[in-house]
Amino acid sequence: MTVSVSIDSARWLVIPHTFPSESGDTVREWEDQVVSQMREAWDGALTAQLEPLVRGALQHAVARVEPDDSLTLQFWPGASVVNAIVHIVAGTFGQEPQRRVIPLDDGPFVTEPQSIPFESKTLGTGVESAALLALDDEPPYTVGVLNYLFESEVGYVYVGVDPTLPHLIGLMRDSLRDVVHTIQVDTEDGREWGRASVDMEVLQKPAETWEFDTSGAIS
Repeated sequence: MTVSVSIDSARWLVIPHTFPSESGDTVREWEDQVVSQMREAWDGALTAQLEPLVRGALQHAVARVEPDDSLTLQFWPGASVVNAIVHIVAGTFGQEPQRRVIPLDDGPFVTEPQSIPFESKTLGTGVESAALLALDDEPPYTVGVLNYLFESEVGYVYVGVDPTLPHLIGLMRDSLRDVVHTIQVDTEDGREWGRASVDMEVLQKPAETWEFDTSGAIS
């Protein structure tokens, strides 16, 4: 299954999955081009002190590309090193579909996760889930996640933000919703995607009663 999106290039960057890239660029050439575009767009804010950090963030994004990703995006809210990685994964169901409904792994959640129906213009009705997770590091800290899942009769589309600063989730939600509204999928066997739908009974249950699928059905 192939995926395409429309993005605001002022805030979003598509991360190549292989190098040389489709345009023939090496990693360094791609990185140089992105930095050059940022330097022009940020109007002097990309200082000599900030540039190595930005390059490090770009290199991190390349390293975060997962084998199952259909697309990997990087969100840049403004002229700083703050950014977030987004994975878009699409696949077809087998003869006995394993439906997940809630696009979250098991906690530990800091507060009750929020999961609501989300109507995509292109995919149908899916679920948007946002949560705060407690990471058991030293010292412990809290991160935010924001994920989407759409399931039709044919397959699924999962959109997931790497755990990041909680305030960044708030900054990027509207922009990510705009991206999700543009997702288009094409199946390799020619089947129509149709429209995704949600089991509202499952969605309306309290989070502590959710049954998390750890079988890897959407990865």
